[in-house]
Amino acid sequence: MNIIDQRIKKLQNSLTDQQSILLSRNSDILYFSSFISTVPEERSAFCLVSKNSSHLLLQNFLPKPENFPGEILTGASLSKLSDHLTSLKNKLNIDEIFLDFENLNVEEFRVISKIDGLKVNVLDKKIIWKIRSQKDQSEINKIKTAIKITEQAVEETIQELKVGLTEIEVKKILENKIRQHTFCDLAFPSIIAFAENSVLPHHQSGSKKLTRNCVVLIDSGAKYQEYCADMTRTLFFKEEKADKNKGSEEKSELELEFEKILKIVKTAYEKAEILLSSKEVRAADLDLACRNYITKKGYAKDFIHTTGHGLGIDIHEPPSVYRTNDTKLIPGMVLTIEPGIYLEGKFGVRWENTVFYTGV
Repeated sequence: MNIIDQRIKKLQNSLTDQQSILLSRNSDILYFSSFISTVPEERSAFCLVSKNSSHLLLQNFLPKPENFPGEILTGASLSKLSDHLTSLKNKLNIDEIFLDFENLNVEEFRVISKIDGLKVNVLDKKIIWKIRSQKDQSEINKIKTAIKITEQAVEETIQELKVGLTEIEVKKILENKIRQHTFCDLAFPSIIAFAENSVLPHHQSGSKKLTRNCVVLIDSGAKYQEYCADMTRTLFFKEEKADKNKGSEEKSELELEFEKILKIVKTAYEKAEILLSSKEVRAADLDLACRNYITKKGYAKDFIHTTGHGLGIDIHEPPSVYRTNDTKLIPGMVLTIEPGIYLEGKFGVRWENTVFYTGV
């Protein structure tokens, strides 16, 4: 039994003999069939899973995945979708189908809901995420490779920083370094933010130029064989090269304040990271470890986002690492820890790594 078959079996365990699930989210289809959609904005496939079978409905002219254990049917257009589902309904004696409403368009829903004798219900995505959140060793290995590529690219980019480069130019340097690796792409558009632009956590890189004595925030991630990494570093850029003949330059108030904030953020990160060695820990515990420390230091209002998120095929997956989320981490979960402090009109500091929970 291959890994795709094992995943489908887990999903089938949630169904009765007359029930089925129609997967329409590209990352779900990839996870349960190994089919990769290269044009995310277009419908390439559906995957129908019933109690004892699985069927991949694939658009014409697309390559068929080699290790999908079920039947592959050609055609995922609206007309073909209706024909396929009607035929499978009768063949498999299905009378109920669960749909991912967040990943269907109106026309697709209309076509499916008009099939006689087929009851339509909302798919409980917790069923999917319970399976997907627990990464197997092959997934973990891919994420570790993505992390390594990201770390190397960020480190090399930092070494190439120089006065006059714009945010968008640094972004291109970084992303080219990631893309040069085989089977590698971007997990998400990189964020390069200089000075006060770093106050906005999801700043869109622009034409602002790098100057001396400037805060630089770099948030980037590689995607290796469809699995993501996520990493943020914040540094204080002084100049391209230090003049060895000059004595050490006295630090400005800005640099001293930056160093203070960076130390707080990194310590907050460490407070959460240490909990990953606990046998039992909630997503909320990670957030509170960071948030309570930052609050203690007087910057509660300046920590304006969650402490992290799960990731894998998607850059954002459950669990959300926030104080109200009581989800218990399970071995195999991969997530980010990324506390930050953002001082309006000055600069923002975020420190982030992709981490693993083993439960030991």
